[in-house]
Amino acid sequence: MTTRSFSIPGIVYSVDDAVNQVGYGVFQIRLTILAGLGWLADTFEIFILSVIGDFLACEWTLYRWQIALLTSIVFAGIMVGSPILGMIADVYGRKKSLAISMVLLFCFGAVSAASPSYTWMVIFRTCMGFSLGGIAQGVTLNSEYCPTNVRGKAGFYLCYFWSLGSVGVVLLMWVVMEYLNNWRILLALASVPSLIVILSLKWYPESARYYLVSNQHELATRILEKMAKTNGKELPPGNLAQVGLDIKRGRLSDLLTKSYRRTSLLFWYIWLATAFGYYGIALLSPLLIQKGSLRLDDRGSNETHYEDMVDIMPCSGFTQRNYIDLLWTSAAEFPGF
Repeated sequence: MTTRSFSIPGIVYSVDDAVNQVGYGVFQIRLTILAGLGWLADTFEIFILSVIGDFLACEWTLYRWQIALLTSIVFAGIMVGSPILGMIADVYGRKKSLAISMVLLFCFGAVSAASPSYTWMVIFRTCMGFSLGGIAQGVTLNSEYCPTNVRGKAGFYLCYFWSLGSVGVVLLMWVVMEYLNNWRILLALASVPSLIVILSLKWYPESARYYLVSNQHELATRILEKMAKTNGKELPPGNLAQVGLDIKRGRLSDLLTKSYRRTSLLFWYIWLATAFGYYGIALLSPLLIQKGSLRLDDRGSNETHYEDMVDIMPCSGFTQRNYIDLLWTSAAEFPGF
């Protein structure tokens, strides 16, 4: 079966037309798995933040504010990395931006395992947070190649990889800390999923939309033909519509123009509220499971863990019961999906 569309003068089709006609098939399933691996790598590095402070306190003398900083600085890095790696994706392509993100994530995630001091740990984890800002490029690629009628549902498939990663990192912590009791090995192994993504980058397609707006029409047509061939379908008749070079490409400031201001602000707030609630619960869960509450039980007072940040962080570990409870709370997301 041929996958090249018939060239009919005057008849053109868009990228969405091609994706909708080809449908959801092997090409999209493979891309979902590839993008999901990136999401899984993200989970390993994010979830480890909720427990690494307890392990570091057994080797270094740390105050509570330093543990809080170690977690917050990663998200500060994401705030900087997201727009920068996003602009790189606009100029050089989503695949290249994702590749840069994953290489940096693996390097800084792995090298943090060799941190000689707390200061170096903060520096490495900040850079790791910057790297995490580009992982969403895989999610966007996956969405671009999904037909519009299943795009929302297909996006949920990636969430399974996040939950799988949260269960996987708990199992990894359990094995490493129970039998090796070495947080450096734990951090090194937590960076392995990002290495797997690096090795799988050759199977990632570039964005057909990026090819179009960067005046690479032939490459855009070629990747759409590959999509159709993989799914055993045909592209729409005619030729892929070209994007005029005189058309102004998007700017960040365009999101706040009259046409998009309300939608942009709503999306920003929705993500802020969702991230605040989800990460707040996810990062507090290990503490609640380990301590049973947020109170400083070793003082017999009503002071909470976050009221006196100048206290020295005590050395404390997780029991087998704690790990089992963490597995249950992490796996609880699956039936929700």
